[in-house]
Amino acid sequence: MDVTKLFVAAIDFGTTYSGFAFATRDENVAIYTCEWQDSDLTSSKTPTSVLLNKQKEFVAFGYEADNKYTQSIIPDEKMKDFYYFRRFKMRLHNEILSLDTEIEEECGKKMKALDVFCISIKYLKEEMIKKLQSRLMGTKEEDVQYVLTVPAIWADQAKFFMRKAAKQAGIENDQLILALEPEAASIYCHELRLEVDKKENKFLQTIKSGMKFMVIDLGGGTADITVHQRQKDETLEEVISPSGGPWGGTAVDQAFLDFMIDLFGADVIEGLRDEDLEDYFHLLHDFEIKKRSIKPKVADDKDIVMQMDASLMQLVKECRGGISSHIKKSKYKDSVSFEGQKNYISRLTFSEPCLNLQ
Repeated sequence: MDVTKLFVAAIDFGTTYSGFAFATRDENVAIYTCEWQDSDLTSSKTPTSVLLNKQKEFVAFGYEADNKYTQSIIPDEKMKDFYYFRRFKMRLHNEILSLDTEIEEECGKKMKALDVFCISIKYLKEEMIKKLQSRLMGTKEEDVQYVLTVPAIWADQAKFFMRKAAKQAGIENDQLILALEPEAASIYCHELRLEVDKKENKFLQTIKSGMKFMVIDLGGGTADITVHQRQKDETLEEVISPSGGPWGGTAVDQAFLDFMIDLFGADVIEGLRDEDLEDYFHLLHDFEIKKRSIKPKVADDKDIVMQMDASLMQLVKECRGGISSHIKKSKYKDSVSFEGQKNYISRLTFSEPCLNLQ
């Protein structure tokens, strides 16, 4: 790391959500982030979604990209020409990559993966610079040391790809450090927890010199598992090389979609996606909220209640007949019920697909 740089800026380019943070070198306690707005929701991260026009030029990123694409802000006759990419980071996992590798957007149109990643990183970098300059006038890009986080289980080829995308986005190699996500988590616990909490560092009280500890990073796309050891000189050493796989939050989302397909049929769920994308994403958003309510070892037999939008109800009626009658004839007759535009799913049935991920 170039110690002459005045600022350190980290870009967390995630599978489902992305964001950034920055700090000055002489003020490492104060870490600044960005707040992203989506109606009444404020978050330190925004969805990893990017919308491009027919000429493959940038239109929007994050919540703005999702809303413009799903809420018919762009006329239907023009929408087919737009490129909408979401959750595309996992395309780098276990794939044979080249600088010419192409990825598909939501409607099947293809584009070079390097260009999509470059446009996204460039947007996050420029937003970070704006935020930094709004706090400290006169700040120059050459004053910034960038850190880009990557999964520990990624192959060198994927890491090289990210470096190329960052360089194309305007971040020179001598300004960039790739940080493994589990290592960043360990360093946070080791170095910063005390300052953030303004209390005693419980991590250092528990992890004594010489002790080994496991770091499990459950992200949106991957689960990274590694083992570190605290050294006598207060540094951290990797004891076991990272392992893991594509078992992050998106795998849980896919398990839910598989359940919905099993319940109502692929033609219904695919029809919802094709005919009413806004309601399709509303279904996924509702699931995102509900899945966070599942807690291990909590004695709670209450059903999970999920709203059915009118478009989904209509598709089920057209393809399967009555909703209640179809459910009663399915294998889920004892664990799923329908009443008043709502599905009542037993907690065990709701949790089981996620628990059985392999």
